[in-house]
Amino acid sequence: PAAQVPWPTVSNRLDLASSVMRRTLRPLRHSGAASAARHFAGVPAAQALPAHAVRIEDGHWRLTVLPLLHGRLEGAGGSGAEVAAAIRAAAPRQVLVELCAERYGKVLMTAVMGLPPRPPPRLDLLGNVHGGLLGHEFTPVLQAAREVGAAVVPVDRPSAAIRSRIGQILWHPRLLQGLLRYGRHSLLQRSTAMPKDGQALCRELEESCSAAHRVLVEERSTCMAQQIRTAAVPRAEVFVICGAPNFASLVVALQRPPREGGADELARLARRFVPVWPLYVLGYVVVPGALAAYVLGSVWESFIAPALDFEQAGDPAAGALPVPRRA
Repeated sequence: PAAQVPWPTVSNRLDLASSVMRRTLRPLRHSGAASAARHFAGVPAAQALPAHAVRIEDGHWRLTVLPLLHGRLEGAGGSGAEVAAAIRAAAPRQVLVELCAERYGKVLMTAVMGLPPRPPPRLDLLGNVHGGLLGHEFTPVLQAAREVGAAVVPVDRPSAAIRSRIGQILWHPRLLQGLLRYGRHSLLQRSTAMPKDGQALCRELEESCSAAHRVLVEERSTCMAQQIRTAAVPRAEVFVICGAPNFASLVVALQRPPREGGADELARLARRFVPVWPLYVLGYVVVPGALAAYVLGSVWESFIAPALDFEQAGDPAAGALPVPRRA
């Protein structure tokens, strides 16, 4: 008779299951350990990064700073699609973006609903020039961060504070003219600019309007560096996405050691300043208009009105009585 195979006991089945699991998980464990070692060594991030990216590692933070060009959504060289591809390849834990809470909400709504990115209105100068307020360029970046499960944190200065600060310092028409001149130069460079041209754009802004450069580059870099140090997870892979003109200044600010009183300086830079546009309206519209009306009224009363009265007095057809002759 055929030998009867006894049914395995509970202990035998547990031993068999554990043996199978050990044989199955051994290669996965080794490959996972090697992958984790490469990840913490920064190899995957370095292979997936564009050539213009900068790595900052000081034992506490592991940051990768990537520049983003204004209005560039597709193609290579600082576009939103290029940054999104780097995020998908490296899968960082956090993505810190040059957006304030207000702009981040708008871009996130566009990314979640699948709507096409909409550029800012043409009359919005700060929303269209390099070094201004980025917005729709981050739509592919947020989509890529959601795909890899990275936390997105906005770290830019509030847009209301930036606009009010710009309005406060551009009190002279010469400064406003310089900002408009830089805006024209920036729009001409939109289709041809590359990430390496960020410093050239920054110098052009400083030469055209040093006051705007102080607000859009220097103060924002200080504000973003302080927020990045506060929001970044220690010893985790963190991507920082910023505008190309702010790229070099932000890297220098992150490489410097933190200064004392950084929280107080951040609070000062993040607050909204008193709007000064009523003073501009008063100084450039109301007062000149009143002076022009006063001058025109004086000229009318002193020169034009007496001349018209004299012509009417000497014209018989106008109803003036002739002078009687003596006999």
